[in-house]
Amino acid sequence: MHRYKSAVNGRWDRNATVRVAPRPIHAKEGHFDYFSRKLVPAVNHPILLQQPTDAQQALLIHHNYAFSRATSKLETDILNPTLLTLAEGFENLPLPEDLRFDARSIYADESYHALVAEDGIRRIAAQTGVEFMTALTPEGYRELDRAAAEFGHEHFPLVRFLFSFVLETLVSDTFTVVPDDPAVHPFVRESVGQHRKDERVHHEFFRAAFRAIWPGLSPREKRIGAAVIPRFIQTFTEPDDAQLRMILWAVGLSAAEADAVVTGSAPLPVDGRAAARFTLRYCRQAGVTKDPEAARLFRMARLID
Repeated sequence: MHRYKSAVNGRWDRNATVRVAPRPIHAKEGHFDYFSRKLVPAVNHPILLQQPTDAQQALLIHHNYAFSRATSKLETDILNPTLLTLAEGFENLPLPEDLRFDARSIYADESYHALVAEDGIRRIAAQTGVEFMTALTPEGYRELDRAAAEFGHEHFPLVRFLFSFVLETLVSDTFTVVPDDPAVHPFVRESVGQHRKDERVHHEFFRAAFRAIWPGLSPREKRIGAAVIPRFIQTFTEPDDAQLRMILWAVGLSAAEADAVVTGSAPLPVDGRAAARFTLRYCRQAGVTKDPEAARLFRMARLID
C-alpha cells in the first residue's frame, strides 16, 4: 500500500472554514447577480433578452439554487456516507489510520458546506422573493442511481466512493469563476469562495484515498471502476439540459420557448479532459487504464487517445 500523507492532520483546526471563518451573511445591498453570467449562456438568448429584466435575474437565481441544492444533497447524501465508510473501514481493506481519521474531519467540512448552501437558498429567497424549486435534481444523482442499479447493492459502496472521487477531483467551473466575478453578489462570492478553499484539501484527500484503495480491489471491482469512472466524468462535464428546462419553466417561459432556448444557446465549451485532468492523472498513476478494456471505455468517452 502507498504511504499515506495526510493533507488534513495538524492543519484542520487552523484552516478549515467551519473552524476559522464566520458564516457568510447576506447584508450588502446593490445591483448584483446571484450567479455568474459567464456560466449561463442562456441568459443572452434572444428569448430571454425579450423578457423583463427580472426574468433574467430569476434565471441566475435559479442557477444559484441549483448549485446550492446540488451541493447540499451531494454532501449529505453521497459524500458524507462515503466518508463514514472510509472512516469505519472500506471493503475490508487495511486503510491507514490517519486516512480514516481525516475522513471524519472532512465529514464535518461537508456538513458545514451543506448548511451554508441551504442557508443561502433561504436568505436569497427571502431577499428576492424568487421561490426555490424543490424538484431540482442534479444529473449526477440520476447517473449514480443508474450505476447502482446496474452493479447491485453489493458494489454500491465502491460505486459511491468512485463517484465521490470523481466529484472531488474534477476542476469546477463554478469554483473557478464565481468567487472572482465582481458582478456576483458578495454573499455568494464569499460562500462559494470558502467552499473552494476547503475543496483544495478534499481534493488531496480523495486523491490519496483512491491511491490507497485501488490496488486492493478485486479484478471484478476494478472492472466496475473502469466502467463507472468515465461515465461519472461525463455526467459532471456535460450540460444538464433537463435541469435548464425546469429553470426556464420556473422563470415563466413556455415549453416551446424553453426548448428553443435549450437548443439555441451555445453551450459553454467544456473540455472533459481538461476538467478531469487531475482525475485522469490519478487513474493513470494507479494503472487503471493499463487494462485494455478499461482503456477502451476511457477512449469511448473521449477521455484518452
